[in-house]
Amino acid sequence: MTLKWFVRLIVLIVLLALPLHGQLAAQDSEEARAIALAAKHPRLATYLSELPNWSAVAYSPGEVPNVWRVLFRTAQGDMIAEADVLLVPERVLWLEVDYSYMSPATHLKGEEAALNFAVAQTEVQAILGTQVDKYESYTEYDSWRGTWSVYLWHGGRTVRVVVRFTDPDPLAFRQPELVGVTFPEALSVSAWLSGRQARAITLATRDRQVAARLRENSGWQAEATPEGTPNSAVWRVTFRQAERIIAQAWVDLVNNSLIRAMLP
Repeated sequence: MTLKWFVRLIVLIVLLALPLHGQLAAQDSEEARAIALAAKHPRLATYLSELPNWSAVAYSPGEVPNVWRVLFRTAQGDMIAEADVLLVPERVLWLEVDYSYMSPATHLKGEEAALNFAVAQTEVQAILGTQVDKYESYTEYDSWRGTWSVYLWHGGRTVRVVVRFTDPDPLAFRQPELVGVTFPEALSVSAWLSGRQARAITLATRDRQVAARLRENSGWQAEATPEGTPNSAVWRVTFRQAERIIAQAWVDLVNNSLIRAMLP
C-alpha cells in the first residue's frame, strides 16, 4: 500500500468515527441531564444530600423520545429511587423513593414529629386519656407505605397511630396528616367469634337438664350460632351425638343467662 492510500484510509476511519463519537457524547450529556433532573426533585434532593457516595445511572427505554429512566443506588448497591424523566420540556414524570436509608438523625427527627402529632389527636386522647405525658411510646417507619406508626399505651390500653407527612420534601416533617388509629392488641375476627361461641356453650351446659342429658351421652359435640349477626346477644347452642340432636339451648350473652332449653 502506497503512502497516499494509507493516508486516505486513516482519514476515512476518522471520518467514520466522528459521527459515532458525537452520538456517544450526546448520549452521555443526556444521561447526565436526566440524572440531574431527577436528583433535584424536592422529594429526593434532601435525601441524596445525606447519603454518602450514592450513584446513579440513566438509560433511554426507546419507547418515547426524550424519556429517560434513572436509577439511584447506595454505595452498597441498594436501590434508593427510580424515576422517569422527560428532557424536553424538563419534567419528572414519575418518582418512587425508598426512604429506609435515611440517616439516624433524620429518622429521630421523623419519630419526634410523628409522636408529637399523634399524642395531640383528640381520638387518641379520648381512648388513652388526656395525660399525654404519661403515655409510653414506640415509633417505626414503614418504607413500603411511606408512613410512621406510633404505638402508644397507657392505662392498660394500646393504640397504633399511623401518620404520613405530605411535605413536598417528605423529610421536612412539617405537614403531618392522620392516616388512622387502630388497635394492635385487638382480637382477630376468628378469635372473637371463638370466644363468643365458647361463652354460649358454657352458659348452655350450666342448665341442669342439659347437663344431665350430656352425662347420659358420651362423645357429644356442641355448635353455637348467633340468632342474627355475630354481635347478637342471643345465641343458639345445639348438642349432638353423631348426627342426632340430644339438646338445644338459647342463651343471652349480654346478661350471661339461659333463656330456655329444649330436650328432644
